[in-house]
Amino acid sequence: MTGNFPKRQNTGKTAEIGINVVSTIFNDDFGWVFRRTHQEHDFGVDGYVDYVSPDGSVTGQFIAVQVKTGKSYLTPGGQMHWYKDSKEHLNYFLNLPTPLLLIICDPEGKDCYWEVLKKENVDFGGAGWRYPIPKDKKLCKSSIDEIKNLFGNAENHLSEFERDQEMLSKIGEDSLIQYSIPRKDIESLNVSNLKNFIARITRNEKLALAVQGKLYIATYGYEYDHREVYQIPAIRRWATAARKEIREWYLCAGEERWSTLMWMTTCTCAPNSKPLKKKGDRFFVKADPKKAIAFMMECFDGLNIATRKWGWSAKYNEEISEKISDAIIQDITSPEING
Repeated sequence: MTGNFPKRQNTGKTAEIGINVVSTIFNDDFGWVFRRTHQEHDFGVDGYVDYVSPDGSVTGQFIAVQVKTGKSYLTPGGQMHWYKDSKEHLNYFLNLPTPLLLIICDPEGKDCYWEVLKKENVDFGGAGWRYPIPKDKKLCKSSIDEIKNLFGNAENHLSEFERDQEMLSKIGEDSLIQYSIPRKDIESLNVSNLKNFIARITRNEKLALAVQGKLYIATYGYEYDHREVYQIPAIRRWATAARKEIREWYLCAGEERWSTLMWMTTCTCAPNSKPLKKKGDRFFVKADPKKAIAFMMECFDGLNIATRKWGWSAKYNEEISEKISDAIIQDITSPEING
């Protein structure tokens, strides 16, 4: 054809062949989905491969793919072909949050060779770097299982939310949700199990509202210890550690059968030598007022965080604040919500 027209460069044509071959293998032979990177967003990765399970489920898992096509990437002798690229691309590749397949494609034979990029196998030097790709590692059906392992196991996260719904259906007005801390957690100062449990029961507003005022935190493993809970050093140390890690104590404001806030106060705000005193039909321990108020303010702070997050009313906040102050120290005015 005559005339002045732009011509397609052979390099672009060759690269296109490689992408087409690779996409066909992943789409047709593997049964997965190849997503090509748009040219405007191509900073060194040609595409991504989405895993599709044998039953046709798209799990959300993916890996990255970078393809080099041409005879210049095929090494005549030896057991390896050598992928070559710039140092800038290496830095980019190693920061990707997903595994990257380096693929060399023979544009004539349509054979593709692959390997997973690993930092320790990079041959770095000169103006760039190179990476060994075994000649016997062809991208074909026989490599499905090995590449599939790169995705890891897909998790059914919906089951967690379904358990939330089941939990909601079982929480009644008179329910008491007890979380018991074993002695081994207490003596190892392990707060993470309780912290994770609280995170689960406050992951959404409905759950947080359903649990509010019904959470009781107990200790076990000291049944044959005749000391009061606040007199046991290990429990006192655990309670002190728990206050540093947890702010959702407001969830315990309202359970009157046994008060979590009361034993937390005695463990962290009262001397362990203080004896029990009787007032009417109740026993109590006199705590340090300043320390008790500090704990109460921590409870208020956690409540205020939840109030801002879920958009609870000032009236509801005040109702819970009064229960907190009643449990920890009497006749303390509830603070206003900040922000």
